[in-house]
Amino acid sequence: ISFDESLNKATQKNQMDLHVRYCDPVKDMVITRYLNSQFLGHSKASDLVSSFTAGLSGVSLSKVHQISMDGPAVNWRFYGNIQKHIGYGDSVSCLLETGSCGLHIVHNVYKKGILSVEWGVEEFMRSAYRLFKDAPAKRDDYVTITGSHVFPLKHCGHRWLENEGVLERLVVILPELKTFLTTVASTKTLMTNYKSNKSFDILQSTLNNPKTLPRLQFLISISHGFTAFLTKFQTEQPVLPFLCEEMTILIKGILKRYVPSEQIDHLTPSEIIKFSLDDQSKLLPTQQIDVGIAATSSLLKLDSPISPRQRQEFRIDCRTICQTLFKKIALKNPLHYNIVNHSQCLDPKFILSQPQEAEHKFQRLVTLLYDKKRLSCGEAEIAKEQFHYLVTI
Repeated sequence: ISFDESLNKATQKNQMDLHVRYCDPVKDMVITRYLNSQFLGHSKASDLVSSFTAGLSGVSLSKVHQISMDGPAVNWRFYGNIQKHIGYGDSVSCLLETGSCGLHIVHNVYKKGILSVEWGVEEFMRSAYRLFKDAPAKRDDYVTITGSHVFPLKHCGHRWLENEGVLERLVVILPELKTFLTTVASTKTLMTNYKSNKSFDILQSTLNNPKTLPRLQFLISISHGFTAFLTKFQTEQPVLPFLCEEMTILIKGILKRYVPSEQIDHLTPSEIIKFSLDDQSKLLPTQQIDVGIAATSSLLKLDSPISPRQRQEFRIDCRTICQTLFKKIALKNPLHYNIVNHSQCLDPKFILSQPQEAEHKFQRLVTLLYDKKRLSCGEAEIAKEQFHYLVTI
């Protein structure tokens, strides 16, 4: 069962939408269907439990394997309360935990990484859009001066990875923005329309910094790994068996930017989230930090040369961002949950490459499902034998 709460503007109440996801034995596929909606005023954990159980009237909670939620702290309390409502005991099935919403985690991790350094990227994105928003005169000035009709895109404040396109657009129009600002600042008749304009001042300050372009290019480089991950897992398909490997690849991609590859290539998924960075000798020298191809190239072609110290400060900032990304994503990560790690045994690629390890993981998986009262003893033994036959074909 998945649920989410949002404000219904018509009723002025919080609306909890419930969806059920199940395996259809006739169609032999996983299907998601809308089930019910509940309306509530307060949305504390106790209120959510009442609405949730009311929305599932007629459905046996013991048949609910897992609850998908969006991740706020109140929902973790809700999760515990629901398990109490179902009960505990030798004959009671337990919920399967796979962590909170990965979408929220990944977006928030990227946001916190960007905000860990004082680059002013958020203000830059917001100001670039606001300067021309609902401003026909300013847009006309821009087109007249630059000959371009391409404008900044709107910044998204809650799903930060959606700003990848915003950053890419800014990189494309950076020369036009510089031309526009320089022309306006040197023309008194134009400048009168931009005096005391905060967005204009922020753009001027940002674009006067020669490190702005490589900064944007580094953030775009970082975002590619996250957006690729989201693209794979924002789907209706049952992709849990692939989550372990893809999350490990994502984390290793972050670490390899500032940690020698030989220190992390051999790490297993459960080891990678416990990797310690307290020892500075484990880190790459500043000059070897991977800031991305585009940023590296831009540092060599800057119109306004920067000192070696400024180059070093830029790379240190990039390392700070990567360190923050790793710390945050390792803290709230599905790899902490056994079912996510063990489910990798159902990944065909993993079965072919590591058949023995796949069999060991499958045994741990059926043991977990038996302990959670999701499989009987006989079903667990049959599944174990069938999987052994599969990997030894």
